Amino acid sequence: MPPTGGQQDERLPDDPKADKNRNLFANGPEGMLIFAREGPHLGAIDLGQVTSNCDWSDDGSVLYISADMYLLRIKTSTKGAGW
Repeated sequence: MPPTGGQQDERLPDDPKADKNRNLFANGPEGMLIFAREGPHLGAIDLGQVTSNCDWSDDGSVLYISADMYLLRIKTSTKGAGW
């Protein structure tokens, strides 16, 4: 059931980002969730805390993640969409 009264569920992915293969990286309750473009869950980056957003670096090889009071940087083996 969707949240009501203007409240947002913290566990819902917000503004997912795609890589060059159209896999989606989305924030989740304990880190980043990764989904194939067809929908299956491929895996997760376990951060142990709620993440709020992510985005690719200027060259598309690094994923930046905001989580609580941290800004995290992860070098990936893929590149963001458009690179």
